[in-house]
Amino acid sequence: MTQSAKEERQRRRDRLKSAEPGITVRPGTNVFLFYAICSGSAVAVALAYFILQPNGMPEVGVAAAIASVVAPLPLQFMLVNRWRARSLLRRVGKAVGRDLAGQGHPVRYGLNAGQSTFSPWDDGPQRTGVLIVTSEGIRLFGTDSTTLDLPLNGVLGAVLLPGRSPVSSSVIDVHLCSGEAIEIGTTQLKELGIALSGAGVRLLQDV
Repeated sequence: MTQSAKEERQRRRDRLKSAEPGITVRPGTNVFLFYAICSGSAVAVALAYFILQPNGMPEVGVAAAIASVVAPLPLQFMLVNRWRARSLLRRVGKAVGRDLAGQGHPVRYGLNAGQSTFSPWDDGPQRTGVLIVTSEGIRLFGTDSTTLDLPLNGVLGAVLLPGRSPVSSSVIDVHLCSGEAIEIGTTQLKELGIALSGAGVRLLQDV
């Protein structure tokens, strides 16, 4: 792990230990349904224009065509992320069992191969598993048959790092009171954030 990466992880820990107000992730509007409606509306307008072909309104046709192409993009990104999450969940389910996998969130860990000094679980090689959040703690079941139990009273907090692009994985950097930390890759940042918030874990958004 480079010096700058270590400093960044330490900066996140310092924020979690500070008096900075934490955030709460709550269930909200079904974004998937929202984008589906918006996409459908744009396509419907475009089709109506080209079928009816009103005279003297070429700019409406151009705008409708552009909207019908651009509006579905967020929906496509969400579909890609859902497919990736389900694909990972199937692979994890084969290793740890479908019942166990269905109780939590498919994740990746060991994201800092040969570089991390924060925790053996933070170091590589990259592995997959299922993360389950309960009122008592956080449990990580790896596909390599390893298990990590983190009691909530030993968790300092976590920092949410959204993916840099709509199709890239997000990361949750979980810091422990012991000084250890583990970065967890996820395609379900909001869902996992809701679970952590519900368990009382202190959360911050990366800045």
